Amino acid sequence: MLSTLRAAAYGTVVFGLSACGSIVDRGPEIGAPISSQDLIVVGRLAHQSAEPPDLDSGDLLGHGWFFADFIIRKIEVGDIPKGTVRVRYFGHTYLRDDVNFRFHLRPTGEGDYFVCRPLDSAGYDCD
Repeated sequence: MLSTLRAAAYGTVVFGLSACGSIVDRGPEIGAPISSQDLIVVGRLAHQSAEPPDLDSGDLLGHGWFFADFIIRKIEVGDIPKGTVRVRYFGHTYLRDDVNFRFHLRPTGEGDYFVCRPLDSAGYDCD
């Protein structure tokens, strides 16, 4: 009985620790068509900042453009060296900087990238 409880506790700890390395998937389905200039990458956000949008002043939810460094850890689609790129996204608040994200990125033409919105979500529409 005691060994069964130890095994269950060990399994819970191992499962809990492995869940810490999970990825928040905000990218398209694997194999979904994307523009040839777009990227699908996994990484973390750092050094975030924000600015208000040029929208209706009656926006009660407080939308805004957010800027961050995105530290690329894995490249799924696209041609870019691993490293850090500047990204911008549209939303209500900062995204977490303590988890890995899977993002669909599109070049802005100004040297940084838009984070494309997931389906049925607010943000920059890359479709």
